Amino acid sequence: KCPMVLGDEKAGHCGVPFDDLVIAEHVSQQTFDRYLASKAKVSEVRLVAEVEARAQQQLQVELKKLRKMEEKQRRIYQARKYILHEIFPNKCPRCGTAFQDFNNCFAVTCHRCPCHFCAWCLRDCGDDAHYHVLRCRENTAGGNLFASADAFHLAMNRRRVRQIRAHLVKLGSIAKEVIEGLVDECEKDENFKVMYPGLNLQELVSQISGVSPWLHREADGVA
Repeated sequence: KCPMVLGDEKAGHCGVPFDDLVIAEHVSQQTFDRYLASKAKVSEVRLVAEVEARAQQQLQVELKKLRKMEEKQRRIYQARKYILHEIFPNKCPRCGTAFQDFNNCFAVTCHRCPCHFCAWCLRDCGDDAHYHVLRCRENTAGGNLFASADAFHLAMNRRRVRQIRAHLVKLGSIAKEVIEGLVDECEKDENFKVMYPGLNLQELVSQISGVSPWLHREADGVA
């Protein structure tokens, strides 16, 4: 920011941020590249913080709704929210921080904790994910470290299908109502496509239903 004093010390400083072009004209290319990388990281952290803050506000609203529901409605509601908040987001496997940015390298490092994990399967790989990524069963890029954003989105959709199926198995007769409510809620959410690019909700549900005939049964405990 501009350090220029306005009139006198009491009036304060200008504080207007320098334009990127101005900065580029006065620093080396290496310094400017580092500046852009830092700026991008700050933006990512700020975005995650904003998303988490909105999620907390929404949680309070949902808790009020939950207290007014009957038992079956409560189970359906909780199952739907679990899928939305715990399965749909791409999260660090260690600290649970959601991440959205992807730079085509499937050996990912969490910006909040020291976890290094695989972007194919979201496995915690300790302090280095490269060895695992090259050999990951979910790696559809011929054992390479890098792949396209489309490949990443497809991998995350396969993960979602697996985890949603496993969760629905436990729900018995309410599974169908959970999925129907989930589709309805997501289709009404204007931010859904922005938050989950590449996620085709109808295709996802089709994959779940196609391999899960028990989804249409009525008896509890059918798997």
